[in-house]
Amino acid sequence: MPETSSLEEPSVISLNWYRGLPTGAAVGLLDRARAADAEMDFSAPHRQSTPASAHYVTAEVRTLLHRWNAPVSSEPQLAAVLTVITTPEQIATIDFTVDPDFRSTGVATAVFEELGNEESESRQWIGSGITAFLGCAYGSHPAALRLGMRFDAVVIGERHHLLLPSHRDYRHSRAVSNSARTAAVHIDERREEQVAATVWDQLRDKRTRPATRIVSNTATVDVDVHSGVGTIQKLTMTEPRSTPTGSALIAAVRAAVDFLWELGAESIETTVDTSDDELFGAFRSAAFQHDRTDLLFSRSSNCIESQPK
Repeated sequence: MPETSSLEEPSVISLNWYRGLPTGAAVGLLDRARAADAEMDFSAPHRQSTPASAHYVTAEVRTLLHRWNAPVSSEPQLAAVLTVITTPEQIATIDFTVDPDFRSTGVATAVFEELGNEESESRQWIGSGITAFLGCAYGSHPAALRLGMRFDAVVIGERHHLLLPSHRDYRHSRAVSNSARTAAVHIDERREEQVAATVWDQLRDKRTRPATRIVSNTATVDVDVHSGVGTIQKLTMTEPRSTPTGSALIAAVRAAVDFLWELGAESIETTVDTSDDELFGAFRSAAFQHDRTDLLFSRSSNCIESQPK
């Protein structure tokens, strides 16, 4: 049975906790929010699967709060879903989603004030050994930014999310018309070389099978295809990327893109750190479009920051 943790007045807002990922009505709320945010791409990607070693707890947030023009209900309504995913390294990722009909009602602020209260009953669900909390403002959602600043979260990462819509866009790109034929690649079956981890890896979609690592004469690239969407997850140059024409970096991008077309990708996505202008330019030359910019927040274990969508 879910456990209820009250905020101020139980009849105003409550957190109903249970172990595991969201189920039932909570899943429906997440789907509604994702659909509402799709046009501006503020929503987080679907999690295809999650690590078996992680620990999950979910809270369904119910409230009597409502917008001034919304119908008044005598019973608390499901307004938000909070999920905490904790890794064996004691790093917790916070997913917090507010139903579109309950946004701008104060629900988010009330929930995080409760989580920041060390005497709150909700704190026992989070765990006492957490070293850091992470949250992402996908698309730099204004509400997420305000909530992060309100609770003193620190921005530790900023990345561009890029999208190559189709093969046709790619064929007419500067990278294809101005550079030499794509370099040959082979699949690295042994994967002995480890690519340096980034601060974003805690938010990476955890799938049951690992990404395919390909090797060209200039780079090592991790790629994957899921439901027709290709992803370039990590690109590591093995040769100097800085040349007068930038050809080595562009060749590495082309090798990864062409390999993904062969794997059946219909569109391709990737992310680039906002400080990496060279790599950003290489993807743009291959017709990748800027989709959104994400901000990664961190907060020490004495408080919690958000991942609103």
